[in-house]
Amino acid sequence: MTELWRQRLKDLNLTAGKMAAVAAAVSLLSAFAFYYFIHLPLLAAAQDIHGQAQDMAGQITRIGNFCNAHINDKDYLQELKKRQSLADKALPDEMQQGRFWAETERLAERCGVRLLGLTPEKNEDGKGCSSITVKVHISGRYFSLLAFLQGLRDGERLVTVKNMALQEQEGKIDGTLWLNIYAVSDR
Repeated sequence: MTELWRQRLKDLNLTAGKMAAVAAAVSLLSAFAFYYFIHLPLLAAAQDIHGQAQDMAGQITRIGNFCNAHINDKDYLQELKKRQSLADKALPDEMQQGRFWAETERLAERCGVRLLGLTPEKNEDGKGCSSITVKVHISGRYFSLLAFLQGLRDGERLVTVKNMALQEQEGKIDGTLWLNIYAVSDR
């Protein structure tokens, strides 16, 4: 059988260059067939699967948004009451300056800051909300004053720093803070 093939190849009179050309043509044809019949269908299937995955991710997002929008009423009411009580503490019905003074003194003591004076200045009444400016004279080290200011910010009562004047003397900071405290008057 091999003799028969050898005879046929001799009859074709193929040289080494012709054999190389035939081999190159067969290789290119094989590569084209692989690309067209195997690679392209697999690429199309991968794109289809990607599209399905994106659709499923969109459905998961929609379901999650629906669940978040329709939470349990009991849990929602508990969360609402909790937030309302925090707001009531931050914005009480009355100014309660005495309570604010006491809390500020305790905070200053915890932070290592000396309170040299607390002086109420002016009352302002706005739309359903009133505020009072308090002038606070303080003395302490830098990090103690920083802790004091953070304590005012994180406290139950809504307090804003309106202005401050600080000066450093021998490693200590002395100064004045103008704080606003608020109350909601028409609940």
